[in-house]
Amino acid sequence: GSYVLACVYSYVMAPPPSHTKRAAREFKSGDVVWGRVPGYPWWPGQIMPEDLASSKAKKLKKADTVLIAFCGDNSYGWYHPRDLEDFEEWYDRKKDQKVSKAREKDYRKAVEEARELVDRRAGRTPSTSHDPVDFL
Repeated sequence: GSYVLACVYSYVMAPPPSHTKRAAREFKSGDVVWGRVPGYPWWPGQIMPEDLASSKAKKLKKADTVLIAFCGDNSYGWYHPRDLEDFEEWYDRKKDQKVSKAREKDYRKAVEEARELVDRRAGRTPSTSHDPVDFL
């Protein structure tokens, strides 16, 4: 618990719904997803249990949103499920998306961390060893 609270140090408010006609998917705590942060490419993260959120983060929650702890830097934000994509399902389409030079290193690390989570859960040996927090 204290590790998560120490690492989750910044916050991002959920952007306005960008897919208003898109049906919301069902996501649960621990799911690895892609989320869209304004000004960034789609970024991998994990749905974080709300009981691990700081009181400051809990005050920022909006209706029908889930808390995402982003891989790479452990920033977080509240997102509507319709603005998220399943990590594994969209991996091949998003892993090599265009990223600015300034964010390229952080993005690569974030993708590697998310891949580690998915691989470990599936019983596969990850190709990297960042050892991200797993909320499952």
